Amino acid sequence: MVIRVILHGIFITAATVSAYQFGITTDSHSKGMTMAFFVLATSQLIHAINQRSNIDSVFARGNAHNKALYCTMLVSGVILAFIMLIPTLRRFFSLTTLTTLEWMIALGLSLLPLVLVEITKVIIRIRHEEKAG
Repeated sequence: MVIRVILHGIFITAATVSAYQFGITTDSHSKGMTMAFFVLATSQLIHAINQRSNIDSVFARGNAHNKALYCTMLVSGVILAFIMLIPTLRRFFSLTTLTTLEWMIALGLSLLPLVLVEITKVIIRIRHEEKAG
C-alpha cells in the first residue's frame, strides 16, 4: 500500500513538474505555474477514480459507481474551470492564459498519471495470475 501511494505520487509529481518545465521553457515562470496548477488539480481529480481498486482497471465493467464522487469531481472541475477562465479569478490566483497547444499539453499531462496507474494495475494483475497459476 505504501509503495502504491509513493508510486502514484511520483506519477503526479512528474506530470506537474513536466508542465511547469514546459511552461517556463516556452514562455515564462507565470506560464509554468499556470500549467503546473492546472495539471496538479486536474490529475488529482482524475486520480480519485483510480483509487476505487488496487488491481481492477478504472475502465472495467462492474466497478461500483460512486455518484457522490462523480458529483464532487464535477463541482471541483467547474470551480477549476472558473479559476482558469474568469479573468478576475485567474488574476487572484496569479495565473495566466494558456494557448490551445498549452491546454492540450496540460490536459495530456493531467491524464498521464491515469495511464501510468493503469499500466501498474496490468502488471499487478499479471503477477497475481502467475502466482495463482
